Amino acid sequence: MEPGERDLGMVFQSLALFPHMSVFNNIAFGLRIKKVRESEVRERVRGVAETMKVSSLLLKRPGQLSGGEAQRVALARTVVNNPSAFLMDEPLSSLDAKLRVEMRTELKRLHSTLGTTFIYVTHDQAEAMTMANRIMVMKDGRIQQVGDPLSIYNNPRNMFVAGFFGVPSMNFIHGHLEAQGGTVRFKVNNLMCTLEGGDMGSALDGRAVSVGVRPENIQLVGSGGVSVGTVNLIEPLGDETLVFIDYGGDETLITKVEASHGVRPGDRVNIDFTREGVLLFDGDTEERIVL
Repeated sequence: MEPGERDLGMVFQSLALFPHMSVFNNIAFGLRIKKVRESEVRERVRGVAETMKVSSLLLKRPGQLSGGEAQRVALARTVVNNPSAFLMDEPLSSLDAKLRVEMRTELKRLHSTLGTTFIYVTHDQAEAMTMANRIMVMKDGRIQQVGDPLSIYNNPRNMFVAGFFGVPSMNFIHGHLEAQGGTVRFKVNNLMCTLEGGDMGSALDGRAVSVGVRPENIQLVGSGGVSVGTVNLIEPLGDETLVFIDYGGDETLITKVEASHGVRPGDRVNIDFTREGVLLFDGDTEERIVL
């Protein structure tokens, strides 16, 4: 079918508003192309303008709008045509951080109101996690995993998916496994972690792997743990603090602690992993190994 016949509402990354037209005429453009009666055009434009909170902007031109206002106008122009589905190509990428959060809320509210399918393209994993009912993760044009946000976050199929979701990103530690019966041990420098391998245990002996563990699954403990490391950097975020730990490997482990924890650069700390939060990935294929 020709693009105009597909009943797909497109929201462009650049918004693609006509700069020489008023907001009213931008929103009405699609209806007029479809030869809708002018009385109905006015009624529908004013109705959607009220829904998108742009009624006071109808006589302005795009160059007179703020980023958030222009975004609402672009959405209104698509919504007014009542398409069967929406395709949104990174529509919030040009907005500042605060406005992006506000517009995410607006889009979720709009989706709930319209009850229509939204296909939303984004490189921002926070947008995907907070807005989607279902996520398709792609790399180099190939689908890596499809599922609801929490299942993808907690059970990634490979290292790409695991590393894409989460702020900060998942920690990866590269090395080999040592297996005796059903017990599997991973050791790199002074970092050691023991896992239950079950029936797979002996088959994993000597296997090159990457261990993945999210920052929230690493704890600072009083003694024992899987390793002793040195704090080389902290990043206070207000409600929590990111702690960067040198454990003697090539990479740095990142964990989260409460803002009141009091850890400082140069401190020697004991770290431990939440065992159910430790994931294994094949060192060659980067695919998940499920014990």
